[in-house]
Amino acid sequence: MPVVEAVKRPIKVTAVKWTGVNLEEVEDFAQDDSGKCFDVEYAGFGAEVWDSVQEVWIAAHVGDWIVKGIKGEFYPVNDAVFQETYDLAP
Repeated sequence: MPVVEAVKRPIKVTAVKWTGVNLEEVEDFAQDDSGKCFDVEYAGFGAEVWDSVQEVWIAAHVGDWIVKGIKGEFYPVNDAVFQETYDLAP
């Protein structure tokens, strides 16, 4: 197949920024039918988000956005990447 150029379709997602002090807000947001999708390891290195599509925990850092995708999956997005690739919906 030849190399092609493509433009990502505009899809509305919901997101919340992990500030390091808004644990309750992020935990309330990051839940699916199976339960909690966000976990913080207080004694360790940080937080994790459960990606139900890939079935793995993904590291989330303070300042990342926790995004709920179109299939109900959650994943972290670095703030700089979020600012470059997402526009806030009215």
